[in-house]
Amino acid sequence: MYTLESLKPLNAVFDSIHRLEQDDVEMVNNYVKLIESTRGEKPCSGDIIEYTDEYGHYNQSAHIHGFDAVTGRIGFYTFPFGPFVFNDDKQGFRFESIPGSHASVDFASLTYIGKREKSFKAFGHCGVAVHGAVYFYALVNVWEYIAPNQKHPGYSTKDWGKQYITYVEKPADGSKYHYYGSFNSGIVFKNAAELQRWKDL
Repeated sequence: MYTLESLKPLNAVFDSIHRLEQDDVEMVNNYVKLIESTRGEKPCSGDIIEYTDEYGHYNQSAHIHGFDAVTGRIGFYTFPFGPFVFNDDKQGFRFESIPGSHASVDFASLTYIGKREKSFKAFGHCGVAVHGAVYFYALVNVWEYIAPNQKHPGYSTKDWGKQYITYVEKPADGSKYHYYGSFNSGIVFKNAAELQRWKDL
């Protein structure tokens, strides 16, 4: 359980503006207890999915946000932004997150792989205010999903780098390079032969 002293390092900005209070500590500890006590043998809202799509893009912290009662599919955000925790009369709490991209999977396609601490936040004693969120960690279940029909079986960005190569027929400023790697990688090639040699490494 958190104390005022152990919560402050996670909330230096909040503390400098609003001053952490014992009420904030009690709120956080109540949420930690609720979150951790509701984890079970099936995926729950707030759990993590280590998600690999069919193109091998890996994300270690996708956020389960809900379930479709009709189809039984689990909805999750592949690149969430720190979920907020709010009070809810039905289960004691609920999560809200800026979603990033959304996906859904069948429960049967998930594999339980363990537990991990996950960052959450909730509005402190100052209410909805600028820098009014208090951050904390709670232990949740972690599930793995690897999409079927992998385009590059055995390869994903979990263990491998990925480059998108762009071809420029007429490079600007008299450059000799026609092939450029992605994400400011500094990878360039003058011709297809150089590119092929690199691919063969």
